[in-house]
Amino acid sequence: MSEQRNGRIIYVRTLTPFITGVGLPHPIEVGFLWHYTLGVPFLPGSSLKGAIRDYIIDLMDDDNEKKQIKRIFGSLSKEENQKTLSNEVGSMIFLDMLPTKFPRLKGEIITPHYSQYYLEKEAPGDWMKPIPIPFLAVDVEQEFQIVLLPKRNYTEMDEDLNFINSLLPGILKIHGLGAKTALGYGRFKVI
Repeated sequence: MSEQRNGRIIYVRTLTPFITGVGLPHPIEVGFLWHYTLGVPFLPGSSLKGAIRDYIIDLMDDDNEKKQIKRIFGSLSKEENQKTLSNEVGSMIFLDMLPTKFPRLKGEIITPHYSQYYLEKEAPGDWMKPIPIPFLAVDVEQEFQIVLLPKRNYTEMDEDLNFINSLLPGILKIHGLGAKTALGYGRFKVI
């Protein structure tokens, strides 16, 4: 389908455990996002688009790049959205990031040592008991696919696809995708 629409499929592999959907309700306290029909862990296309957009906006510095980002992702700010509705929609479709086969999962544990300090604003102390919280993660060396589709054929289509493709390795390795990226989770490499 993506080739027929002049899109791109980019295969990536996890370098660190990948977590998705931690804010969702789950029997073991920390949520995990399963695809509703395929039953596999995935990253929604909207989350993928947002992560890529955030990374690129941090790097942009001239008006040409701002125009390209506005074309790809849509309006850059809420103020622009209120002025005109015609520029809200971007030129690219970001499909859900799906595994190429059912990925290997692993159990991870995070242990907040000072939960009373964070919740009740008490001073941290040695008497506070750490509470281990288990959660699921996709293991390292698991393969996923990212699919980018242009909404229509347009003159800058190849330029936009190449622009995103050129920045993707940095986004995946430095910024990461999914939850807990500040702790090193969700790093990928393009394969």
